[in-house]
Amino acid sequence: KNQIRRRLRHMTEEKNDGKKDENEPAESFPTRAFDVIVLGTGLAESLIASSASKIGKKSVLLLDANDHYGNSFGTLTEARGTDETLFKGWSVPVCLTRSGAVLETHDVVTIDDDECLLASLRRKFSVDVAFKFSLGDDRLTEEVCNSEAYKYLEFKTLEKSFVCVGTSDGKTNGKKGEFEFVPVPASRAEIFENARLSPTEKRGLMRFLKKARDVALEGTGVNYGRGDDANAPIGAPGTEYTLDAEREDEGTFFANDGDNNSSSSSSKNTSMKAFLMESPNDLSEITSDAVAHCVSFCPSVTTKLRGRASEMLITYIRSMGKYGPETPQAGLIPLYGSGEVAQAFCRVAAVSGAITALRQPIKKIERKNSESHIEVLTKGGRVLTCKKLVLGDAQGDIEMVGFANDEIITPNRRESSKFCINRAVLVTNRSMVGSDEAQHRVFVAIPPAARPGKLYKDEDEFVCFATQLDYSSRCCPKDTFIVHLCQKSRRTVPLQDVFADILDNIFSKVKQNGEETKKPTILWGTSYRTPDVDDDIVESFKSDDFVKFPGADCNVTFEETVRLARSANGCLFGDDANASSLSFDTLPLFPKAPQKGEEREEEEEVTGDGETIDLNEDEYALLRDL
Repeated sequence: KNQIRRRLRHMTEEKNDGKKDENEPAESFPTRAFDVIVLGTGLAESLIASSASKIGKKSVLLLDANDHYGNSFGTLTEARGTDETLFKGWSVPVCLTRSGAVLETHDVVTIDDDECLLASLRRKFSVDVAFKFSLGDDRLTEEVCNSEAYKYLEFKTLEKSFVCVGTSDGKTNGKKGEFEFVPVPASRAEIFENARLSPTEKRGLMRFLKKARDVALEGTGVNYGRGDDANAPIGAPGTEYTLDAEREDEGTFFANDGDNNSSSSSSKNTSMKAFLMESPNDLSEITSDAVAHCVSFCPSVTTKLRGRASEMLITYIRSMGKYGPETPQAGLIPLYGSGEVAQAFCRVAAVSGAITALRQPIKKIERKNSESHIEVLTKGGRVLTCKKLVLGDAQGDIEMVGFANDEIITPNRRESSKFCINRAVLVTNRSMVGSDEAQHRVFVAIPPAARPGKLYKDEDEFVCFATQLDYSSRCCPKDTFIVHLCQKSRRTVPLQDVFADILDNIFSKVKQNGEETKKPTILWGTSYRTPDVDDDIVESFKSDDFVKFPGADCNVTFEETVRLARSANGCLFGDDANASSLSFDTLPLFPKAPQKGEEREEEEEVTGDGETIDLNEDEYALLRDL
């Protein structure tokens, strides 16, 4: 008990006040040898650390060179000096700029009169570096529930999704060159009430979504209630709109059943949007954009049907109405920003016995093949050893010895990539989609067809994704909004040109002369560019003792990050039996949590001598919370 109490006292000590040398050794480490050392506190790293300590019962050391959690999954910080100021008092964490995780920054022109207002409210904002949201039945939600990380997280539902349509063609309402926000239907009633859809297209959309729901729920035993209920989620099982028997033979859904017929083989290279517009779906371009980019989250018009696009479509359909017909939307917004998710899993790791320490920069990592372990040298001079090593992004320049070139992500390899991820963060004074209070937490997809005024040539046809948060998300004060923009592009495209037409059409960057403007005014804004990590992912997992995570990707959800964490966990701790039966990314990191009503097993802590110690309720609660 004394050992437990000493450790609890250490965990509750105040943070370093900055007066100590950052290279000072971590004197509190009880040992120098660990089963697993995790460098970085990003989402993937924290998932591995929490799983290894909670489920694997391994000794885990979780270090980070920075003074905050999250890395590229963290938040913008308050600037402390002119050399690192990004704009009006906020800055990208220094660790990201020094490690090449942020390639370039560019300020968004805003009004100057509200600088004092933002300065007084700055501590009330939580601005994510790479904002993402979850889906009601995706991989992250499964891990949150099974790991009990929900004790440290809260979510709000995404209220509405929109797809942007350009008004330059004269077919839509609004002035030429502006955007129109078309709502994406989330229930059968919204489909039937949509004036844009013809009766034939309504039937085709219902047929497609019904088939998608059948595929998504096959074998799950899930019952979403009556399918003929007007408020039931789209595609809910029912008898009113069923597949015509003769049309089922025209081709398999998603063409993923392995048949070698012409329909299946031709679908391999078909894009999601083309698949939706072709027979038998025959959806219009606007409806196809809504499904491809607001449901499947395809980052480009040319994104292939097979793979991530079809997987995300099934996950989205399965997530709709997950928590009842009153909440048909599939998206879940983490309160206080998506950076809270990584920190929640760091807490799970700490409660499960992992040792966590910030401000611990690493100087050198060396693989000792003869001794079957990896040696980690901190800048403070302490030598640590481990059997498994996980290296995250934004940990500074580290000398790597004994590792193959294809195991590590070198700056030269990132520089050779022709693509990059562009992000912009805006603070506005009103909602960009209207004044309706039910349309404040929204997701918007802006396809290239709606942007004829782009300042650059976009042969790749990338889509811009926008997520708007209001004060209910706990990310900003009342009467202000945060808008996150994300889009891939070629690195040859100037950063200031990527979002220029969107900022001009949707927002106002200057105050009108005493006149009320309907456009939301940008109070603060900045944009920055990060490397495209898709090329890094392919060759990241080559060995069973070392994993390198590349950082945040361009996806709007956490799905791909959790999939990578599962794959890495399988490479590090998997066995041949599991590898031969299931893909690693299908194996959850945490077993299914006990159902409500089941008795919790007695919690025990083990001392270094192997003696078990029972904790009373107060001690257990304190340890759990910390």
